[in-house]
Amino acid sequence: MTIVSNKVTLSKSPIEQPELSKFAKSKTHRDMNDRVLEYFKDYEKSLTLKDEGKPIYLYLTITFNQKILRSLNKDNRSAFIQRVYEYLWWRIHDKLKIKRPSNTKTHQHLLMRQYQVIEDVNRSGNRTLEHLHIICGVHPKFHDKMNDKLYWESVIASRQSFTVDEMNQTFSCENTIQELHIQPIRIDRKTDEDQWADLINVIDYTNKGLSKIDQGRLLTGEILNQLNPHTATTITKDTENERPNGLSATHTFGVTRHRATNVQGIRV
Repeated sequence: MTIVSNKVTLSKSPIEQPELSKFAKSKTHRDMNDRVLEYFKDYEKSLTLKDEGKPIYLYLTITFNQKILRSLNKDNRSAFIQRVYEYLWWRIHDKLKIKRPSNTKTHQHLLMRQYQVIEDVNRSGNRTLEHLHIICGVHPKFHDKMNDKLYWESVIASRQSFTVDEMNQTFSCENTIQELHIQPIRIDRKTDEDQWADLINVIDYTNKGLSKIDQGRLLTGEILNQLNPHTATTITKDTENERPNGLSATHTFGVTRHRATNVQGIRV
């Protein structure tokens, strides 16, 4: 049974993310920007080599039930959000009729390529409740689905529950998400020079937590981030096991917030 949700906002207009190049950035911020951009470029090249068309790119912002978040110890909130992300990742692909998405070999080229960041700062750099940003590269086969609000509603509408091992707590899926906001990212393929401009700006904005100003000094910040799958074209097949409730056993993440001066924590 599909539960109809009013939590989804699907924008038809491409995200208008202003360029942030005029602001000072830490070296780690700049390096991470380049790393993520190359990931999506490699994904697009892999589809071109297979003559499968061009992907579209989406920007997802997910906010969470404030009552639940505030009830959690701040150190456990990232674990909670990561667990929600794992479940959503599985639902996104399951609703596209991709069976066993976490360890498929046949359909791994159809899986979304995603860069996700958990952060607790807003656009102005002020502290806020933790939320999730996801940049998605989507295979041409599913472009129509991405414009279907009912598809996205079916992704987040579930009566299943999940457990966060770090807290030994169980949460209801349908109660955890406050809002899912989806916007397209424009890729102008008419000119090689500027085609990635909007994606570059979105990546830069998503990584904004890696740079911060404290009393006039530029410092390296910290974020929790991940590329999923780890490479743009393949998935490591770690296990054949899928949990009974549909949660993948291959996408369990270490939920340790890493200082941005050490980028070894990102999985690529």
